Amino acid sequence: SLFPLVTGTMAESIAGISIETLPDELQVHVDFVSNAAIVLFGYVMRSTGFLREEHIAGMRLLTFSVCLPILIFTTLWTAQLEADILMLALVSAVIHIGILTLTYASCAAVQIPGKRGYLTMSCQGLGMAYCYGAVLENFGASGMAAVVLVELGGNLWLTIVGNGVLASLWRPPPQQEESRPMVPPQAVGLGLRQRGQASAHGQQSDAEPTSPAAPIELDADLEMIATAQSAPAVLQDPLGASSVSDRAPTLSWREVLAPILRMPMLWAAVLGCLFNVTGVPLNYLPLKVLQTLSQCFPPLLYLLLGSVLRFRLARHQYLEVLQAICLRCFIWGSAASVIWFTLPLSFQHRVILVLICASPTSTTLLQYSQMFGYDASRSAMTYNISAILSMAGIHVLSHSMVAR
Repeated sequence: SLFPLVTGTMAESIAGISIETLPDELQVHVDFVSNAAIVLFGYVMRSTGFLREEHIAGMRLLTFSVCLPILIFTTLWTAQLEADILMLALVSAVIHIGILTLTYASCAAVQIPGKRGYLTMSCQGLGMAYCYGAVLENFGASGMAAVVLVELGGNLWLTIVGNGVLASLWRPPPQQEESRPMVPPQAVGLGLRQRGQASAHGQQSDAEPTSPAAPIELDADLEMIATAQSAPAVLQDPLGASSVSDRAPTLSWREVLAPILRMPMLWAAVLGCLFNVTGVPLNYLPLKVLQTLSQCFPPLLYLLLGSVLRFRLARHQYLEVLQAICLRCFIWGSAASVIWFTLPLSFQHRVILVLICASPTSTTLLQYSQMFGYDASRSAMTYNISAILSMAGIHVLSHSMVAR
């Protein structure tokens, strides 16, 4: 067929191009530069309108519900699960309990409920998918298995259960400014004037407006943020049921735990460990299919990051984002220092844990911000900036520590 011929020709062409043809500085950072180029490519496609909101929803599904679970399943199935790797789950539980305590103490002085909840969710929990590529490149399947066990040992519960409880406990009051739609004042005034003109004309309200000023149409992102932040609003709870309320919903334990049990990543990890322990034999053809699909995860992740980048905040919102990022760097930087200098672990596991500490904030910050009436645009910017900083930080740490 034509496909193997084309792919074979491409592979031969790429193999004939040596990395030595690149400048010396670029040879060291070629992976980071290529990943940054993918992020920029996604940003350009979204900015030009080539990628739309419905496309991003499909990309998100493929990235986190298909490719990532397959990567986790394949890694745990093929890895050598030794006793020291299994101990990382217990180490992860202790680390995340310490992170929860330090975050609570750092945010205790904040008296504004909405800001306190936002800072807490921004600082605790990790989006560990961003360190998978560096760990796989340097330590292979055993390193990836260690990352998954750290995720299951503490991070999964802190990001979903911990963030959900604290987001509900410290949610902003219903009438707080950040729960209102972000509609420009001039748009509101114009809308009121046009509404008055329509009422004056009676039945002409349904016809085309006679005023030369056309209604202002908010773009899709602004409409989504305004809908998510308006009060009262139609909100999606974790089980997928909509409810209308004058105030943000309160999560029950069933609503908090149900999303965990439905996570494809969790079931992929369980099945991968089960296949490994029971000794299910490896077969080349299905393993080749799984590896091909899992290799799609890194480019999809960076393309998705670029497609959701937005820079539309007010000055005071950028200051709050900067405060959250600095506090997060302090907390996880302290944790990385304790891990590196004090824990009696192997060099490989200490490097992996430090790379994990450099991961960005969790996506539950975005989910719970919309659910509980926080400023959704501020939370999105926090996630985006932390993800970009994480890309650079993981690359620098990986190159400097492994080079030793």
